Amino acid sequence: MRNIERNYWLLLPVLGIVCILAPGKVARWLPSILGSIMILTSITDMIFLVKEKKYLVDYKNRASSLILFIMGICFLLGQESTVFIMGITWGILGLQEVNEELEKILMKKSRKEKWKREALFAGIKLVLSLALIFEPAEKFEFHISLLGLEILAVTINEEKIAAFIDGRNKRHDYRGE
Repeated sequence: MRNIERNYWLLLPVLGIVCILAPGKVARWLPSILGSIMILTSITDMIFLVKEKKYLVDYKNRASSLILFIMGICFLLGQESTVFIMGITWGILGLQEVNEELEKILMKKSRKEKWKREALFAGIKLVLSLALIFEPAEKFEFHISLLGLEILAVTINEEKIAAFIDGRNKRHDYRGE
């Protein structure tokens, strides 16, 4: 398991760099890659639900897995024509993240903690998400470049580099504990 995680953290920066340097090529292959991942993820989720006998009570995960499966097939079959729906979906997911960030910001503000930096990033994410929703095809390659930057930032920010070098498997605790 440790080797899988180590390889994962090695591949992420490479993926980030590819997204930055060749967003057009990534955009062309994204429907196939994303569609395949969505199908495999949904099948894995469904197998887990059936194996654990949670399919009878966990209707939200069952429905999400089914939608993920259908969207994956659509992405595989539609290829370039799905860039439009992928852009809108990406924008909506971004809005969901902004909503979660706003909840954290309000919590921090009520505790009189620092919140302005998070508000700035939430504002930027809001603008980018809205751009994807209103002009998904035109802004798609730009967002792939931003995704590359985000992937690089996550790999650096997670302090996994030190864990990778040391051979440790340590998680970063955002609460500072």
